[in-house]
Amino acid sequence: MLKILRKQKVAKKILYVLAAIIVPAFVLWGSGSLIRDSKEKRFAGKVFGKNVAYSEYFFTLGAWRNKLKMQFGDKASYLEKVFDPNKAVWDTIILTHEAMRRKIKISDKELVGFIASLPFLQKDGVFNQELYDLFLKYSLNTPANIFEEEIKQSLVLNALLEQVTKDIKVTDDDILKAYKEKNDQIKLSYIAVFNQDLQKDIAVADEQIKEYYDTHKQDFKKPLQINLNFIGQDYPKDATDQQKKEIEDNLQLIKESLENKQDLGSIESKFNLKFEETGFFSLGEPIPRFGWLAESTDILFGLEEGHYSEVILTPRGPYIFGLKEKRKDYVLTFEESKEEIKNKLLGDKSKELAKEKITEINNKIQTKINENPKSSLQEVADALSLQLKQTEFFSRESYVPGIGMTQEFSDAAFSLKPDQISQIIELPNGCFILGDAQLKEFDQKKFDDEKEAFKNELITQKKNEVFEEFADNLRAQAKLVDYVGSKQKEN
Repeated sequence: MLKILRKQKVAKKILYVLAAIIVPAFVLWGSGSLIRDSKEKRFAGKVFGKNVAYSEYFFTLGAWRNKLKMQFGDKASYLEKVFDPNKAVWDTIILTHEAMRRKIKISDKELVGFIASLPFLQKDGVFNQELYDLFLKYSLNTPANIFEEEIKQSLVLNALLEQVTKDIKVTDDDILKAYKEKNDQIKLSYIAVFNQDLQKDIAVADEQIKEYYDTHKQDFKKPLQINLNFIGQDYPKDATDQQKKEIEDNLQLIKESLENKQDLGSIESKFNLKFEETGFFSLGEPIPRFGWLAESTDILFGLEEGHYSEVILTPRGPYIFGLKEKRKDYVLTFEESKEEIKNKLLGDKSKELAKEKITEINNKIQTKINENPKSSLQEVADALSLQLKQTEFFSRESYVPGIGMTQEFSDAAFSLKPDQISQIIELPNGCFILGDAQLKEFDQKKFDDEKEAFKNELITQKKNEVFEEFADNLRAQAKLVDYVGSKQKEN
């Protein structure tokens, strides 16, 4: 696709899409899927009454993960634990089917122009093929044709978004209200009982840990896992097409030797290559040492013990994989689970203890307030010898040192009147009582200067909300049958 860029310089240009490379925050879903041959025998599920092949499912999963990498870099692995990859994949497939129904298409010219406009693939404002190749190989570990198909389908979803949200508008009152909510700041005092501070005084006996393990064994059940052995060869850096062909031909000879049941040791000696193991991994996890091989996942999990795949062209080079061992319904042993259970029990007990302590403190505070209703939190804390902490000014979207960034804390803080003391606020890290609020309103001149840019941000946010509602309705119409999710639950 992008070979034409080697023959001519492509000037830097910006295509109008809602996001540079990632569709908006409402849809951390990855790009679309490839609609495969419906006659495939293995299906991941159904949408709109039509079978969805495993190849489409795993392609979409790989695309979603690539998007996380591109937007969040080394934080991608953490975010994958926060989001639900299976849900993300099905949302993408459903939206892509809808885009196809509407006959939305992206031309090759639009695709090339978009990729060429990405700043991290440019040198001196011009698309750079070497940067592109390095990015695909080392950042995404994805072949160019797969990446380009992912981007094309992502642009299709952006086009769908534009169709659905083209009539969204905001009023001046909407802009003012939203700007105020984002830019007003507040400063306050608080009393805190942190869960972590209480854990040192909590003992968890081995008997309690064992009892929890025995009654929650299913929580430690792992899905189907496989361990593969493999043999192959990496392409040399800057390998020519001829060098790659020679390596691939060599692997075909190894494949023939395996089909002829030759001893593995003799194959290693003959070709001067070693069989190695990946180690166990589950469906939906990267393959150790290879990363995501979305197009081959269903092939690898379909292998029978002792059988070998065809030669698979990975981004590293050609490899052959064989199933060494399959582990079904594996439940972690008590020793493997012990530390995790201990931490959970400590967390649960410290949370209960924090609630008890803050309730006791709150009762004392209420008694003092009844004696003098006009008392501030500072005055009450001094009278009761309670440790009182203060925040700096923060907005609704700020990270508050020592507390974090939580909607519950922000909502409680900004709902306080200057002379009001809050009720108990329970957060994941502890319990709090707030008071002595000081509100600092937004800067009117800054608002006037930023109004137009903020308006565009607000329209984008509104589009996100409308599209999310549209996607919810589409999910209901799709009547998803999810074989992958049901298998994960069974395992």
